[in-house]
Amino acid sequence: MRHAPPADAACASGGWWRWLQVLLHALAAAALAAWVAGHAQVPAALTAAAALSASLAAVLWAVRRPWPAGGRLRWDGQAWQFDAGEPGTTPLAGDAEPLFDFGPWLLVRFTPEGGGAARWLAPHAGDGSLQPLRGALYGRLAERAPHTAPGGAD
Repeated sequence: MRHAPPADAACASGGWWRWLQVLLHALAAAALAAWVAGHAQVPAALTAAAALSASLAAVLWAVRRPWPAGGRLRWDGQAWQFDAGEPGTTPLAGDAEPLFDFGPWLLVRFTPEGGGAARWLAPHAGDGSLQPLRGALYGRLAERAPHTAPGGAD
């Protein structure tokens, strides 16, 4: 079976990507606080105050936590690697899976081999295109999908 050709893309580490994650932390905390207050039948004003407080706490936590550097997601034609670009580190081998693909914006989950926390990556085209990366990502999905004949017969 033919594999997708090699692909390489830089991944966002700051700017809009960081602020999007801060916003998502704030929204999740506010929703959780509002849900708990709603189930406790707390008055609306206190529910709003709890949601606002939780949102503010989440923003402060997200802004203060260390932010990892960007990196590069690579497909060498056989396997995926993520290079965090930090001195003294070696690229991680693992598996990459597309989660959201909105054309100019792509979200990928990279799971290192042998366990470890998955990384959520936002590759960007930089000076090129995301098409080679998409080809590698979706080609790998097609390889893993069960192959059945039309009509459901194997």
